[in-house]
Amino acid sequence: MATVLVIAVFAVLIGVTALYNSVVGRKNTVDEAYGGIDVQLKKRYDLIPQAVEAVGCYADHERKLMEDLTRWRTEAARFPVGSTERESLERNIGTGLKSLIAVAENYPELKAGRNFLFLQGTLNEVEDNIQAARRFYNAAVKQYNNACEMFPYRVAASMLEMRRKEMFRAAEEERNPVAMKDLFDKRAR
Repeated sequence: MATVLVIAVFAVLIGVTALYNSVVGRKNTVDEAYGGIDVQLKKRYDLIPQAVEAVGCYADHERKLMEDLTRWRTEAARFPVGSTERESLERNIGTGLKSLIAVAENYPELKAGRNFLFLQGTLNEVEDNIQAARRFYNAAVKQYNNACEMFPYRVAASMLEMRRKEMFRAAEEERNPVAMKDLFDKRAR
C-alpha cells in the first residue's frame, strides 16, 4: 500500500513538473521569437543610414523623407519592441523606406547603380525576414496562449502567474485596400 502511494505521488510530481516545464518552454519560445523580431529590426536600422546616403546624393528634394527616417530610427530605439510607440514608428519606417526606394525611379543612374541595387535587395530581404519573424512570433504566442487557457497546462500557467500575450496585428490603415492612384500621386510630388 505504501509503495503504491509513493508511486502515485511520484507520478503526480512528474506530471506537474512536465506541465510546468512545458509552459515555461512555451513562454521562452515567445521570448525567443520576440528577440528574433528585434534582430531583424536592428538589421533594418543599420541599413537606414546607407539607404539615406545612397539616395541622398541624388535626391536633395527628398531631404525631409530622409530626415524623417533618421529621426524615426532614433526614436524607435528608445522604446521596447511591441510597445505601441515603437510599432507606430516601425510602420513609419517601413512606409518611409518604401518611399525612399520609389524615389530611385526618378533617377535612372541611381536605380542602375550596383550599390543601390544591392541595398534595395537587402532592404527587401530584411522586410521579408521581419514578416517571417512576426509570423513565428504569432505562432509561438498561439501555443503559449493555448497553454495559458487549456487544462491541465492552465494550472501550471496560473501558478506561474502567466497571462495571455498579444499577437502582432496590422494597423487599421494597413488593412484597407491600397489606392494605387494615391501612391502614384504621392510619387509624382
